[in-house]
Amino acid sequence: MSVDTIIIGGGFAGVTAARELTLLGQNVVLLEARDRLGGRTWTTHLDDNQIELGGAYVHHTQPFVWSEIQRYGLHVENNITVDHLKVIYFDGEKSEEIDGYAWTTEMMPIFQQYFENSLAAWPRPYDAKTNWDLLVSLDSRTALEYVDEMDLTPMQRITLISYLESCAHNKIQNTSYVEMMRWYALSGHNLIALSESVGTYKTKEGTATLVNAIAADSNAEIKLSTKVVEVDDIGDRVSVTTEQGEKIKADNLLLTVPINVIDQINFNPPLQQQRIDAALEKHSGAGFKVILKVKGDYQGIWCACEMEHCPLNAVLAHEFDGENTIMIGFGYSEVPVNLKDYELMQTWMRNFISDIEIIKSTGHSWAEDPMSLGTWCSYRPGQLQKYYDVLRQDQGHIYFAGSDLANGWRGFIDGAIESGIKAARRIVQ
Repeated sequence: MSVDTIIIGGGFAGVTAARELTLLGQNVVLLEARDRLGGRTWTTHLDDNQIELGGAYVHHTQPFVWSEIQRYGLHVENNITVDHLKVIYFDGEKSEEIDGYAWTTEMMPIFQQYFENSLAAWPRPYDAKTNWDLLVSLDSRTALEYVDEMDLTPMQRITLISYLESCAHNKIQNTSYVEMMRWYALSGHNLIALSESVGTYKTKEGTATLVNAIAADSNAEIKLSTKVVEVDDIGDRVSVTTEQGEKIKADNLLLTVPINVIDQINFNPPLQQQRIDAALEKHSGAGFKVILKVKGDYQGIWCACEMEHCPLNAVLAHEFDGENTIMIGFGYSEVPVNLKDYELMQTWMRNFISDIEIIKSTGHSWAEDPMSLGTWCSYRPGQLQKYYDVLRQDQGHIYFAGSDLANGWRGFIDGAIESGIKAARRIVQ
């Protein structure tokens, strides 16, 4: 087979680039190792409830995904009910609760203090080079260092760290302060907007509906369950070899797989060493997401603690069906966790609510998934300076895209779409 462009990876970046390239007249083949499109997004069900095992959240602060939602006529719904918002926090020994609105009022100045450098560091959060020297000077500092410098009550410290660790999807000593500031800057330097942007709204129809709608607008040939094992840049063309032994040649190749797995493909000539170093070092997004089916009504609940006190450090009530509540949990563990072990999840949840009863749980271990080896991309201390430029450099006939490489909402669906659109334009130009 011979085409204009080969795309490796069928997440949002890959299918968006395929649509853009074919609309501009290119002959494209898209190769996806999984048996479905969507990458680190995955719409499925827990009993009769539609759930998202991967990325889900969208917002009107995210221009690329919001445009696609409007284009395809999808609907947005609240992921969190707030009629009687309540925060329950666990200090390692006991749990306490605070009214959610009182928490928001008390914590807004705390977040403003924590992110006091965000406007100076990220005046234009889609362009890291705007104030690059300041970002580099702060990049080696961890997100935890700034918490330790603040005079906080136990509630303030626990809930601030829980919030930050949920964003980093790792312990905050493993995450750059600069990276946390980027999230805040993208949300207009505002706590309420940040909370809405990263954990409140999702598409009613599901992420699978959106990614399949984009793919349907493409004339690309899409091959699922097709893993690429070798890429050869042979002068004026690129040759790709799949695990099944098929060889495909093209003028250009677009690689959209996560940073953490690019070293699994054999490239001739090799990719830049810094790109391989980034894959081996990995970003901080290594936590888990679990979906819990809980007996009773827990609408409006947010459970929070530090990861050192419980691997399940943030849990949000999502949907109540009149009998049971679907809750979404985030956490991090240095050892593998069986996310379908509802009794283990119940043990963890009883740190927050002593009599809670878990009926069923499910999830997907993205950090152990060989096709992702991580969740959403969040940089470790020092990684912005080391890898920001090289990860965005194309190499010969090989181009790069993906949510991990986005300038704006890196790690989100929005960032994947942004990156796919821009890469398609570079290829055509």
